[in-house]
Amino acid sequence: MFRLIKPSDIPCAIKTSHKNTLNNIISQHAHFTGSHALRVKKCLNKTSSSETTTLNISQSLFSKKPSDHLKESQTLLQETKEFEISVRMREIVTNALSKLFPGGAGWQLFSQLTNYAPDTFGFALKTGIGDALGVAGGCYFFSSVKYGVVVFANQYFDTKWVVPGRKEGISTSILLGTASLGSGTVWQPTVNALNALLPNLYTTSLGTGLVCGGTFFIGLQASRLFYPAALGIEKPNKDNRFSDFLLAMTGISGAAAAFVFTDTSEENPLKNIIGTDKSFLENVFRAGVSTATGFFLLQTLVAMITTKKCPPLKRIASPGNKNPFLLFSRSKKHIVHDVQQTHAHFSQRKTP
Repeated sequence: MFRLIKPSDIPCAIKTSHKNTLNNIISQHAHFTGSHALRVKKCLNKTSSSETTTLNISQSLFSKKPSDHLKESQTLLQETKEFEISVRMREIVTNALSKLFPGGAGWQLFSQLTNYAPDTFGFALKTGIGDALGVAGGCYFFSSVKYGVVVFANQYFDTKWVVPGRKEGISTSILLGTASLGSGTVWQPTVNALNALLPNLYTTSLGTGLVCGGTFFIGLQASRLFYPAALGIEKPNKDNRFSDFLLAMTGISGAAAAFVFTDTSEENPLKNIIGTDKSFLENVFRAGVSTATGFFLLQTLVAMITTKKCPPLKRIASPGNKNPFLLFSRSKKHIVHDVQQTHAHFSQRKTP
């Protein structure tokens, strides 16, 4: 019923090198199971860069004309791109609202409550604590609500959604909160230094974004290194080093850069939109909007560019499961698990 072929034999095949993981295969094919019974036959554990992944494709695939294959391949790739972008956009919006908005609001709240001058270490530390509490609190609140909703739905509506447990929510909150403590603390000193050297709003915004993004990355990796294993935080490795860097430089840097535009000077073109010269609560709200917007815009731009190449922090639905919360890590052990699950799913399907 199945014939062993190489991807080069058909237009819709995918050539995969040793460095290009099976995430491409899973994301481009596993969630479109209606027309093809596709199984991953061989992993890339010990393949060279010139080898290609061998796939088993349903015999019915060869009953169509070449033009039909080409048209179907183009449709499949277009649907895949739209699927990946929609999933990533949902994730970007979720992170912006649950983490970046509370972080910016917390920073502004603590800055208005402190008696320290903006050029003192006390002010920087206190606002950094406010940023960290906002990020950690928002992350834990959202993960707890999501966990409760999924448990309720699985119990009363016979769904099969899967989400990280409460322990994972706490671990993520601690990890992100610690990293935010560093980036939130260095924000004001960086702005002060850049204003003294180059008194230009746009230069200050760019430089602050890069400094805060780099500080956040260092904070993530340091947290992974020093926190005990009992917290469930993964130790530093090649995979999380790459994902942490992408998160810091394509997300947190955008939030920190946008936060500069809460400045109340007349040269700020966004003063009337997010400038923090209003009432106490409105300033807190505007600060949260600025960081969430900066994160959203930069992450969206990166998502549009990298969707077909190497998506950072990729989340996809498992075969046959529409669960929008299920996480697939980019680490090798999780890739192998994804492949095994995909193989088991298609092994249970009846083939023509």
